[in-house]
Amino acid sequence: MTPAQILLGVRIVLAIVLYVFLGWLLYVQWRDLRATREVADSAPAACVVAVDGVPTGLTFSLEALNEVGRAADNNIRLDDETVSSHHARIFYHGGQWWLEDLASRNGTDVNDLLVEEPLVVAYGDEIRFGRVRVRLEKVE
Repeated sequence: MTPAQILLGVRIVLAIVLYVFLGWLLYVQWRDLRATREVADSAPAACVVAVDGVPTGLTFSLEALNEVGRAADNNIRLDDETVSSHHARIFYHGGQWWLEDLASRNGTDVNDLLVEEPLVVAYGDEIRFGRVRVRLEKVE
């Protein structure tokens, strides 16, 4: 075998490896997109209702994935200086609502329990983002 034939063989093997890798990436993206769509379809109707810190009774409908904070790109926008720009995340996964603090400055509590890692929340739980308190409720 000549060096040119060896180089051609290496190029062919590398091209095959590259196409297999790209195919795998596309499959993973497709699988994640499909899983996200299934989760979004299965999330039950729920909302958070302001209890304290913003106008009482202000209601935010929940989707399967909800970002909470002061920034305009959040699903749940709380205009209070004690709420971080991207404060927390409320999401539906595995048949339960979960709450995750996003390293916020003033912390997130559920029923006066500090959220340090993702935590399951239930209907009726009171959640505090900075000084703002909301209650998770099921929509009938």
